[in-house]
Amino acid sequence: MATDLYYPPLDNQLPFHLSILTSALLENPQALDHPSCPYSNEMKNALKTFMAIKAPKLEEKMTSEEDDLEGMDKWQMLEHEATILFKELKSFGSTLTVDDTSERMAYFKTRTSLLEKITSIQERNFGLREMHEFRQSVLALIDEVLTPDQKTEFIQRLEALKNA
Repeated sequence: MATDLYYPPLDNQLPFHLSILTSALLENPQALDHPSCPYSNEMKNALKTFMAIKAPKLEEKMTSEEDDLEGMDKWQMLEHEATILFKELKSFGSTLTVDDTSERMAYFKTRTSLLEKITSIQERNFGLREMHEFRQSVLALIDEVLTPDQKTEFIQRLEALKNA
């Protein structure tokens, strides 16, 4: 029951301070682990837990951005999805504490592997997009310049080259 819950006193500035910390930790998830961080380990762990709870809400925000995907072509959508995936992994990494050595190692291994795959996908995506745009340009040029008979002859010659 909510009436049995203890509500500790909170400072009126807490929402403002948490908002600042949240923004800073989203920009630099490792900020709490920096030697200049003035907070105790207990406070750092509590803040990391807070960020872990907040991370799914950020994920919802990112997925709401998917509604904006309607105007994008499939190449832009692929890049967008890769970016969201990397942001989610980065957000997860900020929830790991310094004490979770094995988890941090597994996280870095996964993050490195995922970054390589995302880079590979983006490079392949770039090549496919260029090829698609080139093909569309050539087809548009063929439509503008060639007569229907010339188009038929051109296509037949291309097929002959392909089959040779």
